Parts: sequence; structure tokens; C-alpha cells
Amino acid sequence: MNHAHACWYGRNDEQKLLFVPDADNEPDVEHEISEPGLFRFLFDEETLEILEYTGADIPDTPDVLKDIDKESKIKEFEIHQSSTGKVDAGGAIHTFVVFKTASQTDGDDWWSLEKNLECIILQRSGNKNDVKRKLDGAERIKVKPIKENLKGKGTIQDLLALLWAHQIVAENLDADDSNCQTFVTLVIKRMTGYENEENTDLVDALMESEELDIDVFLREGIALNNAITFSKTKMVEHFLKPLYNADPTIGDENGMNKLQIAAMYATKTEIFDLLLAHDKVNIDDVNESGQTALHAAVSACNAIAVKYLINKGAHPNIIDKKSMSPLHVATWERVHGNAIIDLLLEVKKVKGLGDVNDQNEQGVTALHYAAFKSNEITAEHLIQKGADVNRLDIDGHTPLHVAATLAKDMKIIDVLLKNIEDEAIFKNDATAILACAKMNKNELLAHQIVARLVEKGIASIEESQSAEVDAEMFRMTIKSRVNISTETYNEIGMNALHLASIYAKTTDLIDDVLEKGEFDINGNTPLHYAIEGMNPSIIIPHLILKGANPNVGNKNGVTPLHKATTFAKDVHVVELFLNNPDVEVNLMDDDGRTALDYAMNNKHGLGERIANLLRESRRGNRKQTGCSRGSRSRH
Repeated sequence: MNHAHACWYGRNDEQKLLFVPDADNEPDVEHEISEPGLFRFLFDEETLEILEYTGADIPDTPDVLKDIDKESKIKEFEIHQSSTGKVDAGGAIHTFVVFKTASQTDGDDWWSLEKNLECIILQRSGNKNDVKRKLDGAERIKVKPIKENLKGKGTIQDLLALLWAHQIVAENLDADDSNCQTFVTLVIKRMTGYENEENTDLVDALMESEELDIDVFLREGIALNNAITFSKTKMVEHFLKPLYNADPTIGDENGMNKLQIAAMYATKTEIFDLLLAHDKVNIDDVNESGQTALHAAVSACNAIAVKYLINKGAHPNIIDKKSMSPLHVATWERVHGNAIIDLLLEVKKVKGLGDVNDQNEQGVTALHYAAFKSNEITAEHLIQKGADVNRLDIDGHTPLHVAATLAKDMKIIDVLLKNIEDEAIFKNDATAILACAKMNKNELLAHQIVARLVEKGIASIEESQSAEVDAEMFRMTIKSRVNISTETYNEIGMNALHLASIYAKTTDLIDDVLEKGEFDINGNTPLHYAIEGMNPSIIIPHLILKGANPNVGNKNGVTPLHKATTFAKDVHVVELFLNNPDVEVNLMDDDGRTALDYAMNNKHGLGERIANLLRESRRGNRKQTGCSRGSRSRH
């Protein structure tokens, strides 16, 4: 496997740690080290004894790590570069570290450590050149030193703990660790004697590299990104000035400008001062997602940045393209979000810019968003700050509606229920709240939520079992879909229009379905289903108005009129067809039966009345075609 890729053009959210334990003899034999396996390797004996005593489920140490002396001292570090060999990458370089360890039991070893788009690779050999000059046994291209003779500190265990602690091998790898240069900077910062220094020599060596296209490096903003990420004030200032004149408005691979990167990671307010002093930077600049630096600071729970930006005049109510304000973003954080929420609410109050119940264009409040994330901690805090549990969005949903569908446990449900003062608002909408609960993906939890709603008196047992709830669930499902043309439901493969014909009480649902999908309205057929639906008197003429052919039979030649004469609970349903001049009354099914034959088997005792209507229709002037068979669209 060739791992020598350019490092800063993207990221893989499932990065792995690969270990090559014998790079001199078996350079192509690599072992994937899982995060639990690495975690187990880091335990000392005392910790293991405690965990075993408590009955904790402890993973085994990977065999390939068992021969590593955890106490091997890191004696020296080197930083090297190699060419990626990619002509179209602007002369891009790959940066990696080489280091030496000394062990009383294992002797001296040489290691290389690097990061690319796919994985982090750790190689070990007794021969320095096997890790410095080669990767997976293949020769690296144009290897050159960037910095040598750096004094190492700590042990190999400390280095692996660094990887684990920064979640570098975790699936949710952070964006600040997303390129090889940043990775090298992190390792050097922690594992050499220069941890507290801003190593300008290293930066200068990188920038002067013959292999590095300096324009690409500056244009992509890599150098400035790294300096901001690690709060290197001196370097940030250096890159913003001539000779480099780095552009702070350039977005990274995630579309974040430099002020937003600072808002997420910087811990020194001087960095914000430097960026805001630039004539291209405005404090409320937005990226492609419509987010400001305040959005970024809030999402990272960087209280230092939030306070600074607010004090500098950042607007707290700017809405991004997902219709979220900074306050909305803050509701998704369970642990540190409440302190950020308090900062935002205070500035909104001082500046007269709204309160905790501010709604976006969809009518969604901060409490709705907390419910969306099943975040009962933030929800309770918002309620204490005055959040209205009864506030409706434009779809008529309260936070409880949202929580009923998306709750991960009963905690958010109970927090909202105990704070409902006017239960009447939910009693008047029992169908919708029950439908939301039944749509929860956790079936057991859905039953628990319904039971709690009944217990609270918001709904009755009878209401929870009604067809009205199923109809509302279907309506909500249709509303959430973009295109429903190809979707089928239940065991007989009914499409959305079929179900709408059953569930619709007004014509709105039919129109919504037809707007979101393309259907053969003469299929197997909505008119058939509407006859036994919730409101046939409204839906049948509406379907015909929309172009449904009342003479199309199903696969057995049974027309809607045939079915109406059998299943109609009211003769008015049959009259809807008989009063339509396009309906052919005498059509036969595949067995030669007519509507009159079907009428004699009406399920609700209306056979004779319906038969009389049919006989009368034959004597009238309605359109007749003789005893022909029903036209059919086979499906």
C-alpha cells in the first residue's frame, strides 16, 4: 500500500493508526491499532488492577505492541520532508518526523511517524534509513531535512498517549489535526525540549523549501492556519505582514476563514486583535455556510473567544444557511453549553436584540433545538431562563413534538412535561403529538413516550390507537420527503398516493403528494383506496378532478365503482360515481361481474338501495358502452 499522499487536500473521518514493527525486514507488513487497543497499551499495572477489581471490560493489548518497552526514552527528533510526486499539487510536500529511542532491554530503535489522508503511520527499525528513506519499503521521493538535532523528551508511551489524547486515531478526528504539517507541529511541540517556544526556525525552513510552492502554501492558508490553531501570536503577526501577506479571508478545506479558525481554537485574544486589524476582516463576516466567527466560537464552546467577540461587537442574532443563530448552535452542547448560552442571552438583553424565545424563519426556538438533540440539560437551563415550552413552530410543533420523535431517552420528555403549565394546547393536538411519538425510531421508547402522554392526560388510550394517528404519521412523513415517486409502503407495495387517498380528510394531502412525486394516477389505483378512506366524499371527486380515470380496473378488472358498491358505508359514495358522466356503469370485471352484482354483496347492508340506484342509472341518459370489460393498468 502506498501511503505517500499530499496531506492537506481533505480528511478521512475514519483515520487509522498503522504500525510497521519491522521496517528493515518486513516493511510491507503493517498492523492496524484500534483506539481501544492503544488505550489498553497505555495502562500501567496499578490502573489495570483497579479496573479489574471494578469488573471493567478491559480490551487486550494488541500482540504487535506487547514487545514495545513503554519506558523507551525518546532521545532525539528530526523533521524531514519528501515530495508527493504530484505535479498538480503545486509542488506539495509531505512532512514527517524521525526519532530515536533508547531502551535498557531493547537497545536503540529508529522510528518514523507521519499522517496522510488515510491514516497515521508509525514505522520502527534498527536502521535509521529504513524509516527515513522508505515508507512501506518504497523509496521516498526527494527526502530533505527540515530540522535536525532536536532534543527529545518523554517515552514512547508518552508519544502514543499523545496520539490517543488528541483523538488522532478516533473516528471523529478534529479539523485542527487534518494535515501533516499540523500533525508534525503537534508532535514536535509536545515531544521535544522546545514545547514552549515558537519555533520560527522550523517555519522558516518550511517556507524556504525548494519543494514547496510558496504561493500554494500561502494561498491555501496552511501556515497561518497552524499558527492560529496553536495560538502562536508571533507567527500569526509574522504571516500577516510582508514578506508573506497571508490573506485571512481564505477559507480552509471546511470553508472556515481565519477569524473562524481563531474562534474555535485560539486561546489568546491578541490573535483576534491581529486578525480584526486587517483591512479585509470584519467581525461578522460569514463563510459559505452563512456562519460567523461567533457561530464558530459557540460551536467549539470557546468561552474566551465568545466573550471577546461579543465585547468587540459581534452580532448575536445572525442566522446561518441552516437557519441557526449562535444561540441555537449553543443548545447542542450538553456539558459546556449553558455558560455560553448565558453570555449570549446577556448581550441580547443589553442590546435589546430579543430573548431566549427568538424564532427563526421556521418558527424554531432554542428550546426546539435542544429537544432536537435530546439535550435535557440545556433544555432545563433554557426553561429556567424563560423558554416557552408551548411555543409553536410554523408546522404547529412545540419542543415536545420534536422531542417525542427524536428523543434518545425519556429524560428530555420528562423535563418538558414537568414544565408544561397549560396542557390544553397539547390536548387539542393529541393526534399530532402521538404521531410524533410513534415516529421515534426506537420502538420501545416510542411506546414509553405514548404511555407517558396518556399518563399525563395529554392523550387517551383510545386516541393513541386511532387511525387518525396513522394518518398524521403519514402526513408528517410525506412532508419530510423531497421526492416520493418511487417509495412504497406496507407489505402490498402501496405508493404515497394510494395511502393519501386512504388517509386524507381534505384535499391538501393529495395535493402535497402530487406536488412531491410523479404518479400514474390511473395505477392500482388511488380511487380504489379512497373508497374506504377517511373522507371519500371529498377525496374521490378531487382525484377525478386531478385526472384519475374512474373506469380503470385493478389487476382483476375491478373498477372503483365495483368496489364502491361493495364497501360503501353511505350511498352517497356510489352517487359520486353515478353522477359523473364519464363513469361507465356496466363495465365487467375479469369474471364478468358488473356493479349490480357487486352491490348485492355490500358489506354494510346497503345492497338493495345501491342496486336501485344502478338500475335507475341504466334508464337515464348517462353514458353507456354496453357490457364491455373494465380498462386496466397492470402493475
